[in-house]
Amino acid sequence: MILLLLSLWTDEITLGANHVSFLPPASSNAVGEDNGNALITFTTGHTNPYLEIYFAIIDGSGTVLRMVNVSRAGTQSSQWAGYPNVISFDTTYYFIWDDRRISYHEIEFQNEVYYRIFYPDVAGGIWLGIQNATSSDGEWSINPSAAKLGDRIYVAWEDTREGYDAVYYSYLENGLWSNAFKISGSIYYAGYPCVVTGNSEVFIFYEEVQDSFIQVRAYSPIRNQYYTISTGGEAYSPSGSASGDEICVVWEQVENGVPQIYSRVFNSTWGQAVKLTISGYGTMPCVTGKDGIFYYAWVEDGNIIFKSDTSDSRVMNQLSYNCFNPHVYALDNGNLFLCWSGYISGDMDAKILYRVFSSSKSPS
Repeated sequence: MILLLLSLWTDEITLGANHVSFLPPASSNAVGEDNGNALITFTTGHTNPYLEIYFAIIDGSGTVLRMVNVSRAGTQSSQWAGYPNVISFDTTYYFIWDDRRISYHEIEFQNEVYYRIFYPDVAGGIWLGIQNATSSDGEWSINPSAAKLGDRIYVAWEDTREGYDAVYYSYLENGLWSNAFKISGSIYYAGYPCVVTGNSEVFIFYEEVQDSFIQVRAYSPIRNQYYTISTGGEAYSPSGSASGDEICVVWEQVENGVPQIYSRVFNSTWGQAVKLTISGYGTMPCVTGKDGIFYYAWVEDGNIIFKSDTSDSRVMNQLSYNCFNPHVYALDNGNLFLCWSGYISGDMDAKILYRVFSSSKSPS
């Protein structure tokens, strides 16, 4: 089976070796694509004493075609940016992230969610201004996740406007934002949403305190229905993807004090939970889907583990160690893009590493 051939993957590549950079947690849509190239968004402190958002375009050979700052514009610099998302459609890139975009010394002001549009094919690339996606009310609006369905871009985020962490969503359509809708019910905690769209479905996965412990929940704006996804114990870090008629969610669930990785698939109804980890501590899961197959990655004992519905688990990091925050993305041309944050020998700062699977490459 072709995915069993490690020779079809590039070696481990370091993104921007001079950058101090890292990816957001895997529940954010930090990787997208355009014309078979991977789009990756990440946070870095390389060019500013604060944290800023960049994006890079990477082709099938692993070559970086472009690397550009996203969050720096106008008189208000990025102060404390994070959780970048990227969506590409109709020759347009949409970037969504949370940031503090006023004087850093105004400590009462908290992060809000922002978005910015980029036209890569016009005059070498044209940026529009940075705009608010959430209200500037002085409360925390953080950890956004975004996905597109039709002409709408759905965005969910964690918000403290009622004095506790809750999950809200809204959507951008024809240049206008809808009202914000609160979907979580707990008065104790809900957060880290992940928006997934596919086959006329929208699901927002999130963590929420229910029955005195954190569970992974889901809400469908289309169906106006709620679902409990996790199956017992503390559960965290949902991440999801669509493939054909199915939507898959993965999450971290603690069993006997040990975190394990589980998945469930929705196709009209939710299937049974499937355990993906075999041994060790499984954290930070992510998933992507294409042509009826789902591909998974997670952290296990400091290594990046990759598997698919048609292949066994394997360790993907080569020289990097103490790895975290993996992302995997199935591209339209049949390639796969896998990236993560980690450390390399002789460097105290975390770097972004990646490997590209080329479906057209001849096995060595």
